Amino acid sequence: MCKKFILLVSILLTLVGTTQAGLYVWSGEAGDGLWETPANWTVTDSTWTWPNEENAADPNLAFYINLDTLAIDVNDGGVVTRGDRLNIENGDELTTAVLTLDNASSLTVSGRLSIGMNLMGELNVLGGSTLTILAGDNGDDLYAADDSGSAGTINIVDSIVDVADTIAIDSGEGYINISGSSTITADGITVADSADGVGYLDISGSTTVNLTDDFKVDEGIGTITIGGDAVVSFDDDGYLPDKTGE
Repeated sequence: MCKKFILLVSILLTLVGTTQAGLYVWSGEAGDGLWETPANWTVTDSTWTWPNEENAADPNLAFYINLDTLAIDVNDGGVVTRGDRLNIENGDELTTAVLTLDNASSLTVSGRLSIGMNLMGELNVLGGSTLTILAGDNGDDLYAADDSGSAGTINIVDSIVDVADTIAIDSGEGYINISGSSTITADGITVADSADGVGYLDISGSTTVNLTDDFKVDEGIGTITIGGDAVVSFDDDGYLPDKTGE
C-alpha cells in the first residue's frame, strides 16, 4: 500500500508540473503584428502563462517570459514587432525558456533582447529568418547571459541578424553558435564582457560577420572559434584565435 501511494503521488506531481508549461505559437490573428497583443498567440498545454490580458497590459511584465512559459515559436513567415526591450528567461531552475524563429519568419525589437537575463534562456534563429535589433529607450543590443549565475544560448543557422549596437555575452555563462550561410551585422561582438562572465562564440559555415567596432574576449573567460569558410571583418580592437601551426 505504501509503495502504491508513493507512486501515485509521483504521477500527480509530474502531471501538475507539465500543466504549468505553455507553448506559444505566433498566429498573427490580431493583424497588428505586435508581440504584446495576446490575440496574436495560440497557446497549448498551458495554465496562466504570458502573454495574457493581465500581463500584457502591465509595462513591467509584458516583456518578460515568466516561469510558466516553456517555449515561444514564430514559424511560417510570421512578422513580429516588439516596441521595447524583450527578456527571454525562465522562472524555474529546472527549465529553459526558448524563443524560436523559423521558416523565414522575422522579429524586430526596439531595445535590448536579453537571452537568459537573470536565469536561463535560449534563442534559435533558423531557416532564413531575420532578427533585427533597433535602438530604443531601453537598449539596442543582443545579450546572452546578462547577470551572474545566468545562462544563455543563441543559435543562428542560415539566417540574418542585424543589431544596432553590440552582440555580447556578459556575466554568467553564454554560448553563441553561428553557422550555415548566415549574415551578421552589428557594431561589435564581445565575449565575456564582465569579469564574472564565461563565453563561447563559434562561427562556421559560409557565415559573414560585418562589425564596425570591437571583436574580442573582454574581462572574463572566453573562446572564439572560426571555422569553415566563415569571414569576420571588424574595424577596431580584435581578438582572433591563433591558428598558426594547424
